[in-house]
Amino acid sequence: MVKTYWRQGVGVLTTVILGKALSLLWKILLARLGPESFGTVEIALSTFFTLSSFSLLGFHTALMRFVAIASASRSTSLALALLRFSVTLALALSLLVVACFSLFPNILPTLITASSETIADIGRFLWIVPILTASEIIWAYFAATKRVGEYGIMKYMLSPAFRLVGLLVLIGLRIINQFTLLLHLGIASLLALLIASVLVRNHKVLPYADWRIKKQFLTFSFTMSGSFVAFVLYGVLDVFFVARFLGPVSVGLLAAIGILTKEVLDAVLGPILNIFQTNLGSAYRNITKGLTFTLTNIGIFLLAGTAMGWGIYITRHLLIRLILGSAYGEVAPFIVIFFALHLLETAIILPLRHFLDFYGHVKTTLMLMVVVLVIKAAVGLVTVPTYGLWGIALAQLMSITVHLIGAAVVSVAVARQESVK
Repeated sequence: MVKTYWRQGVGVLTTVILGKALSLLWKILLARLGPESFGTVEIALSTFFTLSSFSLLGFHTALMRFVAIASASRSTSLALALLRFSVTLALALSLLVVACFSLFPNILPTLITASSETIADIGRFLWIVPILTASEIIWAYFAATKRVGEYGIMKYMLSPAFRLVGLLVLIGLRIINQFTLLLHLGIASLLALLIASVLVRNHKVLPYADWRIKKQFLTFSFTMSGSFVAFVLYGVLDVFFVARFLGPVSVGLLAAIGILTKEVLDAVLGPILNIFQTNLGSAYRNITKGLTFTLTNIGIFLLAGTAMGWGIYITRHLLIRLILGSAYGEVAPFIVIFFALHLLETAIILPLRHFLDFYGHVKTTLMLMVVVLVIKAAVGLVTVPTYGLWGIALAQLMSITVHLIGAAVVSVAVARQESVK
C-alpha cells in the first residue's frame, strides 16, 4: 500500500511539475503584458470557475468516493455508469446557469465592479462554464480509478499547454486585447475536454447504475455541494473584493503574488494531496488509522512547504525582477505572509477537510466552511477598501486561523469518539 501510494505520487508529481511549468510560463507571459491584462484574465477565470462550482454540486467529489469504492470491488460498469450520470446532470445544470446569467446580464456588473468592457467580454464567454464543469468530473473519474497517468496529463498538462500555445500565437500576431485573451482560454479548455472525452469513450459504455445507487450518489453529492460551493467562494472572494474596490490592476498584482506563493505550493503538494485523498477513502476503514495517516502526511507537507518558503523568501526580490518585471516591485512585502497563509491552508486544513469528508462528517466541514467564509467576507468588506492588499492578507489570516483550529479540534474529537465505539 505504502509503495503504491508513493509510486503513484512520484508519477503524478512528475506530470504535474511539467504541467505547472507550462502554467507558470503562461502566467508569467500574461504578467509581462501588464497588471491590467493579467487582472482581467484572473477576474474572468474566477467568474467561470465560480459559476462552474454551482453546476458541479459536489458531483466530482461524490464520484471520487463512489468510483473508488466501485473500482476496489472491480465494478467497472457501476463506475462508468456513475460517470455518465454525473456528467449529464452537471452539464444540464451548467447550461441552466449560463442561461440565467445570459438572460439577466446585469447580475455580473452587480457582483463585480470592473470596466464595462471587461464585463461584456466575460458575458460573451460564459460558454466556457459547461466545459470546465464536464472537465472537472472526468478528471475526478481518472483519479478515482487510479489512472494517475491520464489524470495528471489531462488535468495538469493539456489545458496549460494549449493556453501557452494560444497566448504565444496572440503575442506573435500582436492581437492582444481582452476579447482575444478570453478567446484563447475557451479554445484551450475545449481542446483539453475533447481529448479527455476521447480517452473515456475508448472504454465500453456499460449498463446503467441501479437507481438505489444513484440515490445514494445524489444524497452524498448534494450534502457535499454546500461545502464545495462555500470552498470555491472562499477562494475567489479575494479576486472579487480587489476587483470591486481596487480594480483590475490590483487584481493583476494579487495574481502576481499568487505565482510565487500559491502556484508553487500547488505544483508540489497538489498531486500528492489528491493521491492522499483517493487512498484515504478507498483503503482506510479504521478512523484512528485514517487520522494517523492524515497527520503523517500533514507533517510531510509542512516540511516540504517550509523548505520552499525559505528559498522563495531569500530570493524574492530577484524572482520578482527576473520573472514578473519591474511593474510588480511593490508586491515584495506581501510574498512571505501570503506564502505562509497558503501553506497552512494546503498542508493542514485541506487534509483535515478530506479526512472529515471521507469518514462521513460532511456537515461538519460544511459548517466550518460557512463560518470561515462569513468571517473572510466580513473582514474583507471592512479592510480591503481601507488597506488594499494588506486587507486581503488580514481577512485570510483571521479566517484560516479559525478554520485550522476548528478542523483540528473536530478531527481529534471525531477520532476519539469513534475509537471508543
